[in-house]
This record gives sequence, C-alpha cells and structure tokens, in this order.
Amino acid sequence: MEVKQNSSLKSFNTFGIDVQSKSFVKVSTIEELKQVLKDSSDSLLILGGGSNILFTQNFDGLVISNQL
Repeated sequence: MEVKQNSSLKSFNTFGIDVQSKSFVKVSTIEELKQVLKDSSDSLLILGGGSNILFTQNFDGLVISNQL
C-alpha cells in the first residue's frame, strides 16, 4: 500500500475531470483500510467506482480508493 501525494483523480471518476488530491491510496484489505484510517489526520473521501461523484475542484485531503 503506497500513499501518493498530489495525485490525479482523472481515471477515478467517470466524468474524467482532471483534479488532484492532496494524498491518494488504494486499499485492498480490511487491515489496510483500518491502518489508513488510524494513521490519517487529513479530511477523508472514500471513493468507490467514481460514477456518482462530480469533482469541481482539487480535494485537500486523503482519497481512499476502495479495492475490496
């Protein structure tokens, strides 16, 4: 599990809007999710398939891509 900084969210939303997140991580196990939630002090956004979200600006926090 790698936390990336200033990551593009273009490929993670169906509108293809190129916005940035302050931090980004993919989690594929419950243990990884627990660890990320425990360690983060930023605002959080848990992202599923990206089809029900419209980004209009950069996200100043941690985006967690749910790969469970």
